[in-house]
Amino acid sequence: MSSNALDGWRDAALSVLAAGRTPIVPLEALRALWRRGGADRELAEDLHALAGVIG
Repeated sequence: MSSNALDGWRDAALSVLAAGRTPIVPLEALRALWRRGGADRELAEDLHALAGVIG
């Protein structure tokens, strides 16, 4: 997955979260975000925790 595509998944997920919804992000993107570390890792962990909660 390209860096630009990953940035897009991150930005889209943050936008959906800001709207009070739970984003559905492919596992490949979650893993890549986690590997980036920092704020992207925190986002990936938060999205994983929310995976069973559809808003």
